[in-house]
Amino acid sequence: MSMTVFSLMEEEWNELAVSKRSVRRLRGWAKADDRLAGFADLEVLRQYVHRRDQPAASDRVLAALAALAADDDLAARTMLQTLAPGLIRVACAYRGAGPSEDDVANTVVAAAFERIRTYPIDRRPQRIAANVLFDTRQAVSRSLYRPRVHEIATAETGAFAFEGSEQSATGELIALVDEATRRKMVTRAEARLILLTRVCDVPVTQIAREQGCVVHSLRQRRLRAESRLAAFARSA
Repeated sequence: MSMTVFSLMEEEWNELAVSKRSVRRLRGWAKADDRLAGFADLEVLRQYVHRRDQPAASDRVLAALAALAADDDLAARTMLQTLAPGLIRVACAYRGAGPSEDDVANTVVAAAFERIRTYPIDRRPQRIAANVLFDTRQAVSRSLYRPRVHEIATAETGAFAFEGSEQSATGELIALVDEATRRKMVTRAEARLILLTRVCDVPVTQIAREQGCVVHSLRQRRLRAESRLAAFARSA
């Protein structure tokens, strides 16, 4: 997989992590927060976070970076680099979902950086790497799949499936809805409702207004359809 953005990130990081400016900034962070103390440079910090035998200690360092990331470009960039292996896995999972592999990788990196900038450290102070990666997957899924799902969900005829990766949760849901529709477990209207509201984030109120029905009734219809879909998934 090409994913040029990750190669460029690594090249930039090799210089940035050990630069005098970055080391000075790291020392400044350490004076304000001892969770960031004891590291000679940012590459040493990254390697420390990647150690598999100390998840709690690694999480403390990420928590300190996350607290800075909203207003500090270098802290956000450092956190992004520590997550690079996980982000590559996310990009691989969405192979085929975008115009090109590099486009997918760029979408993943942009989504991750935005999430790092806005990460709610006060509400989610633990499992930070896993949380950011999960949030990134969700954002990438919406970005790459939403237009295509909206197109197939609103089409008058044709399958709900589309060519591309089904390795993501969104891809798996679309495949499940398509198969359930083929087997008459859910109606086409119910399938549209599920995909539009759950994948494309179209408000139920908007669909109810367009269809001239009661919002509560539409939600109940979706709930019943999703129950049948879940039963179908368990029996598959």
